[in-house]
Amino acid sequence: MKRTYLGAVCGTEGSYGIVFRDLPGCTSAGDTLEDVRAMGAEALGVHLQTMIDYGHAIPQPTVHGLQEVIDWLCDPDDLDDNGPWVEITPIAVNIPDEEGTVVVRLKADLVQRIADLSAVNEQRINSGRFIELAVEHEIERYRKSAA
Repeated sequence: MKRTYLGAVCGTEGSYGIVFRDLPGCTSAGDTLEDVRAMGAEALGVHLQTMIDYGHAIPQPTVHGLQEVIDWLCDPDDLDDNGPWVEITPIAVNIPDEEGTVVVRLKADLVQRIADLSAVNEQRINSGRFIELAVEHEIERYRKSAA
């Protein structure tokens, strides 16, 4: 699914920044307008994927009227210290399907042990498949205990 969020770009040539009003904390920077747009799209994708990974709901993009955008950019609490506002740019991003997704957290030491084992094992354990099988085993164990 694709969603489009508005990014506000500030700065001057050689030092641009982008922020997204709908996603506080999602920012990026670039040397040129093209760079900041591309970096903004990447930051937006990572930010949304992280929200999904942690089980947070993805906000719908806000439809901004012209006056609302002007008010946002002129709000002294939202002014950026990195230079003047340059543009408002729509950034489209693909959002993975949240339905049917389960977040599984593994302790870092377990992931490290799997990586170490796969590095020394002559048969080269496929770490991703190993984790997948471990999750399937735990799901089956959970089903049996719930029955």
